Amino acid sequence: MNGGLKLYRSNAAKSLKLYGGMHRFIPLLLHDLGFKVSEVPIEHDVRKFGKSKYSANKVVKEMPDMATMLFLSKFSKRPLHFFGFIGGILAFIGLVILIYLSIIWFGGESIGRRPLLFLGMLLVISGFQVLFTGLLADLILNIHSRNNDSSILLKYSSDHSN
Repeated sequence: MNGGLKLYRSNAAKSLKLYGGMHRFIPLLLHDLGFKVSEVPIEHDVRKFGKSKYSANKVVKEMPDMATMLFLSKFSKRPLHFFGFIGGILAFIGLVILIYLSIIWFGGESIGRRPLLFLGMLLVISGFQVLFTGLLADLILNIHSRNNDSSILLKYSSDHSN
């Protein structure tokens, strides 16, 4: 991925929509778009002057782009799978906390001043918000794909009506 020499066909290069540090992941982006990607080993000469600027700091700076690529490659067509999983975990942990506190409350102890009560409520509410974010993302994708399909059909019917 970080080799300097990359060759692309013009239609593959024109289909890319790059932003941020996404240029580092062009082979993965092209593979996700359906293009054939292959690797040919090349020989690098030993560095004669200076030292490498590639450091651990650079790896840390690239982490957000790597997370974006992971999300785009795994969940761009089904965001509810990601958001539903995260939201479900948060809501479940919050629910377990609230059930625990309910058992204590039925045992006669006061739970109104416990920070755990607020944590449980926060986790349940956050879990549902994350889950509904996934539902909205799925809805947006569905509407977008329907609009693209209908515009293709309209173009096809107008081209073939004459």
